[in-house]
Amino acid sequence: MRSPRTRTEKAAVVVIAAATASALFACLLWEPASVATGEPEAAAHAAHAQPVVHPAAGGRVVRTAAEQRDGYYTAPVGTELTYALQGRCEYSVEQAEAGRQATGFHVHSGFTVVVADRRHDEILVEVRLSNVALASLTPGSAATDPVSGAAAEPFLVRLGTDGSVRGYRFAEGLDGEQRNFMRGLFSAYAHRVPTGAQGTWESTDHDSAGELVARFTLQATGGDAVHVERRKLRYEVMAGNELHPHVLAGRSVATLSRTLGWIEAVDVDERMTLKLVALGVEVDVRATFGFELQTRTTTTPAIPASVWDEPWHPAAGHRENCDGGDADHDRDRWARRLQGENLASLTRALAALLAVEPQDTEAIDAAWQAIIWLVKLRPETAAEVRLMVGAGLDTRLGNMLLSALGAAGTDPAQDVLTAMRADPGLPEAVRRSATMAMFQLARPNERLLSAVAGDIADAPELSGDRALAMLLLGALAPRAGDAPVGGRTAIATLLAFEARARQEGRLDLWLDALGNVGTDAVVPHAQRLTRHEQDSVRGAAYHALRRVVTPQAVALLREGLADPAPSVRLDVITALGEHRSPAAVDALIRAARDDIDPAVRRAGQRALAPFAKPASPARHALAELAETDPDPDTRKAARELLRALR
Repeated sequence: MRSPRTRTEKAAVVVIAAATASALFACLLWEPASVATGEPEAAAHAAHAQPVVHPAAGGRVVRTAAEQRDGYYTAPVGTELTYALQGRCEYSVEQAEAGRQATGFHVHSGFTVVVADRRHDEILVEVRLSNVALASLTPGSAATDPVSGAAAEPFLVRLGTDGSVRGYRFAEGLDGEQRNFMRGLFSAYAHRVPTGAQGTWESTDHDSAGELVARFTLQATGGDAVHVERRKLRYEVMAGNELHPHVLAGRSVATLSRTLGWIEAVDVDERMTLKLVALGVEVDVRATFGFELQTRTTTTPAIPASVWDEPWHPAAGHRENCDGGDADHDRDRWARRLQGENLASLTRALAALLAVEPQDTEAIDAAWQAIIWLVKLRPETAAEVRLMVGAGLDTRLGNMLLSALGAAGTDPAQDVLTAMRADPGLPEAVRRSATMAMFQLARPNERLLSAVAGDIADAPELSGDRALAMLLLGALAPRAGDAPVGGRTAIATLLAFEARARQEGRLDLWLDALGNVGTDAVVPHAQRLTRHEQDSVRGAAYHALRRVVTPQAVALLREGLADPAPSVRLDVITALGEHRSPAAVDALIRAARDDIDPAVRRAGQRALAPFAKPASPARHALAELAETDPDPDTRKAARELLRALR
């Protein structure tokens, strides 16, 4: 029997610095990472038909009786609606080694929507912000203003007649963060209501984070107003071609007026918990927005008809960029910002921020982002990072520079990380930091993948850095696409290492690496090894299912709660906690209530805590267990969890 997995192997990867987690959150929710933007996507309908002509009466545009009776987004061309907007976004980023950091902002603004044109089943609206006030929620921190510049010019939105967003036209010069800020505001405002809608229905929707499924419920009041509730159920597409484990909660309610033919008010209180499993990061975000109609007037829109046939930005924002596929205007903006700067000056600025207590995490993140962009824009910077780190730096500062290479992901940056990882003249801690930085790569290249696979193949034993290389290969494999590794895909290469791992008694390590892949390709291999004679292998097999978001994976984990070994059941509980689905929560409740081992029941309680919102099944289960569990220590643990949740 070999020794247990090391702390490093169990963690799989740690975030090099707290700023890394903060930046990853920004990429995933406001400026999603790891997918190149490319050319703006055309809207779904080319629409060459003529605009709908609305009858006029006494110089005032009116709607037909049928439109008022049957539709919800029927306001005529020329309708101008101005709202008072107030909003608040709070988020926290938590990672085991960096701890928990919380920040956010609130915004007040005027929000004007003009119905600019109509073509059959589409509506063109113009949106303007005015008197924007943005402030940070972090005491002592200056607000970073993602709408400066974005608010200066109006943007256009292409809607279906049900209010669904089909595309955006943003002003030239806005970067991905600014575009996604505007997407976030408008997706909070827009609510999808088909003509003749009744009761409850589910539909796809879009926002700055990706493509999702939402449940809508229409509540007619019997008068002019109609309330439409939206509850986001799940994302189906996110940034980086990975569907990270997540839980959505809260709701938004739009009040529509039949007489107005548009939205009168919107009240949003939506929450999401997101896990970046490979990075050991959990993000919690809560967004509250209110739109209240102030004035309604008529105007004469001055939007050229040709705009319908021009390129449009997509409705969802997950293909906005933080990586090497940046749009030209993003590169130009950073090139201008970094004029006169070099790696030495940016590193001094970052070091100064790291030396101040309390630390301004937003400023640290901004300084780190500047170094990432310098690496992207100037290929020689990657080699300069190698020289600077090799000469000796403060550990955290050096780690952040290497992390910037991983976040930039350029070929020169990957080549430097590959070389540093293999350089015996560097301290072991620096070589390991280079390896850890590789976990951030969005598109690993063939040279790096081949070097990592070669290290595993040539290793005298699968321990230390070579064990970490196995875990790294698992994390990078789903991002590698068709990049060949010795004539095979990265995933096929990882699967081929099973025999080597079996020979050395390291099947648990191989399964941990397979778990980093996180796709349904993992399931048959994990399922086969859940019947292994060794407890450690069975536990790792179940744990490998932690990121596979399919009913089959959850069903296997539920079966694992009957494993005879408590250590295996603990691994099952950890994996179920990553899933965050109703079926997984039900299984955790069963484990916390019924397992014969008090330690396993307590682990089940801890895994339930993130789901234990007020009036939720998890909260009810914890309250019951605090009174009824037969073990006094377990009852005490449940009471402590409940107190911490208040």
